[in-house]
Amino acid sequence: MLIRSVPPRPRARRLADWCRRLVKDRTAGTTALAALALPVVIGSLGIGVDVSSWYIEKRKLQQIADAAALGGARLKAADQSDSVVVTVATRDAARNGYSSTTHTLEINTPPLSGAYVEHVGAVEAIVTTQLKTLFSRIALGSAPRTLSARSVGAVKVVSDGEIRTGVCMLALMESGEKAIFLNGSGKMMAHCSMATHSEHARAMYLNGSGMISAYVGFLPGGSYYVNGSGSIVLAAGVRQTKVEDPHADLAPPDAGACDKTSFVASGNTTISPGRYCNGILNSGSGTLTLEPGTYVIDGGDVTNSGSGSIVTQGGGGVTLVFTATQGRSIGGLFSNGSGRIVLPAQSNHPDYPGIVVFQDRAASSTAAEYGVYLTGSSGDQVSGVIYTPKRTVLVNGTSTVSGLACMSIVARRILLNGSGAYEVSDCSTMGAELPKPQTLALVLVE
Repeated sequence: MLIRSVPPRPRARRLADWCRRLVKDRTAGTTALAALALPVVIGSLGIGVDVSSWYIEKRKLQQIADAAALGGARLKAADQSDSVVVTVATRDAARNGYSSTTHTLEINTPPLSGAYVEHVGAVEAIVTTQLKTLFSRIALGSAPRTLSARSVGAVKVVSDGEIRTGVCMLALMESGEKAIFLNGSGKMMAHCSMATHSEHARAMYLNGSGMISAYVGFLPGGSYYVNGSGSIVLAAGVRQTKVEDPHADLAPPDAGACDKTSFVASGNTTISPGRYCNGILNSGSGTLTLEPGTYVIDGGDVTNSGSGSIVTQGGGGVTLVFTATQGRSIGGLFSNGSGRIVLPAQSNHPDYPGIVVFQDRAASSTAAEYGVYLTGSSGDQVSGVIYTPKRTVLVNGTSTVSGLACMSIVARRILLNGSGAYEVSDCSTMGAELPKPQTLALVLVE
């Protein structure tokens, strides 16, 4: 008997046979099933179409709210009235698609909810609209859907991320030229940035054939001045940004009894922290050693005027606080002999973190008065923050002022004669707070 093998039918042919049987079917079962499933299919498709359109509309609403919040915050920062803020916020919303016939817009300053309810400069914008259901009404009903978006804008102070190493020289005088002044042929290599408060075009001034090298110049006036053949080299250019005084809230200690009055060192001498009234003088050839700690100089100066030195015991840190009570005059730190001053700041001082010289803000302020005057030819090393907000700091000579790789000067004026190098890489180790460049930015905060 001959047996013939029948090859399987291709899939397309089987599908065609199934379709022919479906057409010839007279039981209506398949048709009924399809009829029952059709609303579900249409409803699902409708929900998908409507939800997609709602998502697009939600993004449009957020754009409207963002524009209104930013526009209002910009006017609020300019100290405009609330009515002007609302007018401008509404105008900016309209430019981005808002219409009073299809949307509602609520402007609140300060915001009524969120983290900025007490921020008087913040502006809250809430925009709402009603959307009809189209294809999805079979599944969700015909009631309109409410969509809303909220945004809060404010002017905030943000740190300038472009400054890598901090500001090591900040001159606080508000006007006039030569706030930072280099005179002569020396080279001041600042591995950090420099800043002035003065908006004068010559606030940073170089006179002679020397050079100032720094990372950024934060100069509100937008420029600097060179008189002579010298040069000012700013690796990242000039920013018209005002750098604030980070130590403005520090205060001198309370008054107390004098531990020593008009102290004069004789030969090699070691002294302890305390309150020294009418200053400290080392005028001979001996070494005056300061034990680590805080020295309150109640009137008068700390002066090294001979060939000796003022140093710290074991390299430990000290803080010199210049203030005055009982009618005394506030002094400063002076090195005008041939000896050296080697004073590092105390690390992480609870009251004066990383500050080696703090001068009371009550000090008188004239161009001829100095808070710190370093002219020692042997190389003074004063490490940490020098803070004399009402007086001038002068660094004179050919020595390097760097110490423990932390040298930050915040003073009314800064005068530089000769050559020197400034480092701030170890300031964080000492707990010193450096001036930070900051910028006012109009941002969305919520």
